[in-house]
Amino acid sequence: MSNLYVDNIGHLPTIRIKKKFDNIISIPFIIKKENIFHISVVAGIIHIYYPELCDEIMKYLQYIPCIADIYISTDTLEKREKIAEAFKSYTNGKVEIRIAQNVGRDVAPMFVLFKDVFKNYNYFFHIHTKKSPQQSVLEGWREYLFSSLLGSKQIIENNLFLLQNEIGVIFPDHYSIVKRIIYWHKGDYFKFQELMKRCGIDVDYNNPLEFPSSTMFWARTDIFKPLLELNLTWDDFNKEEGQISGTLAHSIERTVLYLCELKYKWVKIKREENQAETKAYGVQEINEHLERNFYSLLEKRPELMALELEKLIKNCRRVKMAVNLYHLTLLKIKRRFKRKI
Repeated sequence: MSNLYVDNIGHLPTIRIKKKFDNIISIPFIIKKENIFHISVVAGIIHIYYPELCDEIMKYLQYIPCIADIYISTDTLEKREKIAEAFKSYTNGKVEIRIAQNVGRDVAPMFVLFKDVFKNYNYFFHIHTKKSPQQSVLEGWREYLFSSLLGSKQIIENNLFLLQNEIGVIFPDHYSIVKRIIYWHKGDYFKFQELMKRCGIDVDYNNPLEFPSSTMFWARTDIFKPLLELNLTWDDFNKEEGQISGTLAHSIERTVLYLCELKYKWVKIKREENQAETKAYGVQEINEHLERNFYSLLEKRPELMALELEKLIKNCRRVKMAVNLYHLTLLKIKRRFKRKI
């Protein structure tokens, strides 16, 4: 594939997995009695930039059916005090709150501040206080992600059961609006390719793009060993300027499943309250599902892939038209304002 840039937005042609081959498990499901999970302790790595969301997070943590030691990052002493107050009633494990630099959003603290957590635990979940403006098309995204990963005792048991069956990463299917805007951006892709090379993995445009959008997931800690061995520091990450792509944090988000595939498989989960309650899974059923549905990003199987170029071009045109309309409307407002003066 040529190094084609589409329009002036900076997107590259992007390989995606065809919808009919999507590797999704509906949750919650019933775990067969002989296959109940046996995980006794997990870690939770949580970045809390907005302390006002602590109560919401605490609501989900109460469902965890095993010991869960919580490691929280935030960026100021004032916020740390508020978080400590909110978490003082947490009794299902220890709580540590550490101060992070305000770079790399939730990703930099995970790999710079909490390296020791990866050495001391086998399993963990990662969430953060994502916020979207009210009435935004992304309103509800955080609740969708939290509820898919931690939404009930049964859902968490499902996720832990999957983890102990040679699955390395579990993440929610993409939020509906997000599915339509997942493409390689030139800033993300080249940083991602460089990171993968440093981790010993060669990738190119013919590898599909798939990742846990918003970097919230359950995972085995050992999959991140190649990334942790790079010894990334705060200085490696971009300063916070409200970027929507092109940062090291965005690129690391896109490495997760590739790193997972060096040792394990991965699955997407989707919460479907009315359909999945009667479905039962044991080890055999999970293995059969993976045999039918798992696709490897590293294998480059063309029969499973779709080049999203035509759709990308249409989306770019829509974005360009929307931007032009915005500027035209702004110009009209300014002119009217001047006439009133």
